[in-house]
Amino acid sequence: MTPNNTQSEGSAENNPSKVDLSELRPLIEVIDRSVATGKGDFYYGSLGSKSLGSSVHLVPIPTYNINVRFFLGNLESAVDLEFLVTYRIRAVINCCGKDKRAALDSLSACTGESAAEVRKQLQKYVTDTDKFYEDHLIKYLELAAEDKTSYDISQHFESCCGWVEAWVKAMMQPEEDLSNCESVANDNIANLNSLNLKKESKAEARRRRREEASANSSISSSIPGLLIHCGMGVNRSAAILAAVLIRCLKSTGRVEIERIAKARPIGILSNRNFLRAVDRFSVKEFSKNINIRESDDNIINY
Repeated sequence: MTPNNTQSEGSAENNPSKVDLSELRPLIEVIDRSVATGKGDFYYGSLGSKSLGSSVHLVPIPTYNINVRFFLGNLESAVDLEFLVTYRIRAVINCCGKDKRAALDSLSACTGESAAEVRKQLQKYVTDTDKFYEDHLIKYLELAAEDKTSYDISQHFESCCGWVEAWVKAMMQPEEDLSNCESVANDNIANLNSLNLKKESKAEARRRRREEASANSSISSSIPGLLIHCGMGVNRSAAILAAVLIRCLKSTGRVEIERIAKARPIGILSNRNFLRAVDRFSVKEFSKNINIRESDDNIINY
């Protein structure tokens, strides 16, 4: 029998799905409006290869704040080499950790000339993920987060924000400092030729990718990208991205949740416990920024 002073498994404290969500209603409405105005298609607006099951969207931010691009996607987008190279992904945060082996199962039905090479690349990813990304000059962070209402996603907010801030700082070095890395990255483009259904020379493959990247004026191939993904690109990765943007842009939860929801209109943060965690992180960050501004004012006045 459970003591009266101890929370049971089914209590409101340990079962967030039973907690009153009235305080989150404005955020839920923002998300719902984005789904209603979007196509409601998992692949609508995706920059990934639908044939690979890759669903990934650009989350646009003011480039005068941070000159990098943020992308939110599913597990398949993390091994979509065409996407990773075309949009110059230089960092990946995997929020589903141990679930990554599911990539092999999800793409086991691939057919055609590229199927064998796709499975080969996936096997490399599952066997040695660090080496897989190292070969393409991509920094990698893996979180063993779970998409459960009882899971505390906020435990990863600080570490992810710090990791991204360090990466952004490195990416904003003078261009000449990164020239050697870029030359190696260009050499790695040739490794993607075997993924194409049509046989292409190295020059043709590079030219085609440049044309694809420049076709979308909202995305510059010269700007480095960060991909944050989980299994579906709905809950874990959306929560982490929201926290990162709140910190990096010194923004609010409402603004960043709306930004992400519009960019990826498939109904993000259906796990309301994660939505609550983002909201609370936003309040905490807002209070911290207020205190910093007040401290600066006192120094100036003194």
